[in-house]
Amino acid sequence: YIVVVGRDPGPTPGDMTAMDVVEHLRVAWLTDLSKIVSFLGSGAFTWGLTAVCAVLLISRRRWTELGVLLAGMTLITIGFHEIKAAVDRPRPDEALIDTTGSSFPSGHAAHSVLYLWLAVTIVLRLRPGMARKTAVVAAGLTLTILVGLSRVYLNVHYFSDVSGGWALGAACFSFCAAVGLVISGVRQNPRQ
Repeated sequence: YIVVVGRDPGPTPGDMTAMDVVEHLRVAWLTDLSKIVSFLGSGAFTWGLTAVCAVLLISRRRWTELGVLLAGMTLITIGFHEIKAAVDRPRPDEALIDTTGSSFPSGHAAHSVLYLWLAVTIVLRLRPGMARKTAVVAAGLTLTILVGLSRVYLNVHYFSDVSGGWALGAACFSFCAAVGLVISGVRQNPRQ
């Protein structure tokens, strides 16, 4: 999407379709709900949640997961600011909430990948034997999706901005998780 919106910062055909769908769905109660869901992807909220999770991981001495959490969130924050500055895409007109800065990628969508990462980390690394793993991962994925879609609904991002944000968040956490797994694997191998 960086290549596509870098050449033509206007909405893509997919963005136009998403905007048409949203226009037909718009009602007052859904707008109010979208504002709440959107807040769950804000930097203030996700970094606050990150701090709480970091304290819990420290108390359990889960250093790999802590490193992935902090490095992933840091890369996301740096990444979306740098990409926004480089692409400088204007936001859609007539936003339903106040916003500043450029549109691509969505920082809220990028931050919201935290929910999916937490869910996957809980079921694979922290509680591997837990029941209802699918429900936990589905809840994390659903929250990630809803935060991103709320930004489209509130007309502060195009769908391509949200997709770009999700991709950035997934890439940052995936990269950090891969590095974390390699490091923890090397630490657990005895030296010969």
